[in-house]
Amino acid sequence: DIGAHRHPHAEEILFIHRGSGTARLGDREAQVTTGATIWIPRNLSVELRNTGREPLTFLFFFPEPDGMASYMRAGSAAEGQVAKPFTQEEFQRHIEKGRVHIVFDEPPPP
Repeated sequence: DIGAHRHPHAEEILFIHRGSGTARLGDREAQVTTGATIWIPRNLSVELRNTGREPLTFLFFFPEPDGMASYMRAGSAAEGQVAKPFTQEEFQRHIEKGRVHIVFDEPPPP
């Protein structure tokens, strides 16, 4: 699932790789399945929930570099490595650092 959030300075494209769910963009909601592509205008709130029986996997793209890549890399692990979970303090610093790129409607859980 992706909690409700928006990107003040960037458009986003989501591609549903596998599974099914519900996508909410602003005040619109639609069912999505494997192969769906969702264009999200800059600063529009988006939320994605898994409603199927299998994991919902997706790819996201930012057409113009805006710093989201470095923000996402900071919370990721290189291929073949195990991601180290954030401590609560590290997670809060990560969220604060990314606030210019991503704004959550509600704070995400740690």
